[in-house]
Amino acid sequence: MELYVLFFTSMISYGAAINSRCPAHLPKNEFLREFGNSCYEFILDHPGDWHHADADCRIKNGYLVDIQTYSEQGFLFNACQELGFHDDKGLWIGLTDGDDYSQEGTWHWVSNNGISFANWGDGQPGMVGGLEDCVLMQFSDHGQWHDYPCQGFLFLTENHGWICEYPLPTQNMTLTGRGL
Repeated sequence: MELYVLFFTSMISYGAAINSRCPAHLPKNEFLREFGNSCYEFILDHPGDWHHADADCRIKNGYLVDIQTYSEQGFLFNACQELGFHDDKGLWIGLTDGDDYSQEGTWHWVSNNGISFANWGDGQPGMVGGLEDCVLMQFSDHGQWHDYPCQGFLFLTENHGWICEYPLPTQNMTLTGRGL
């Protein structure tokens, strides 16, 4: 019994350590992880279309993840595997070339951050009549990116999980009341 309590306590401590600096309004659980200067929320249990995912992140003061480096891509892919996510096609990320964001074929992060890294799969982005405006990190292709219709096409739907990104609060390092 003591071993079980020790294991359970260490798992709670681990969970708190992996998301302790994340915004206070987010649930502190295993689906919330820190990496670099950001906090990532993995929404795996209630899939939706890309617009639903985008709105969910924005309402919580974040944005659909923008992936800026190979190490960030690796962190996200590995975290999804640790969380047991691997059966679905993939997860929505914040890259688009449609709607109000930009012109067809001109990819843009919804966060307005610049594009410094790309991880497109072979033959991607595809060209299906300008209908594939939103991007999945696709697990059947080792996390490479594939463009898909944001909501589906005809009788097909595109409902997937997603990853929200939140900037971590910066540490204020000023000293007050010390005459400095």
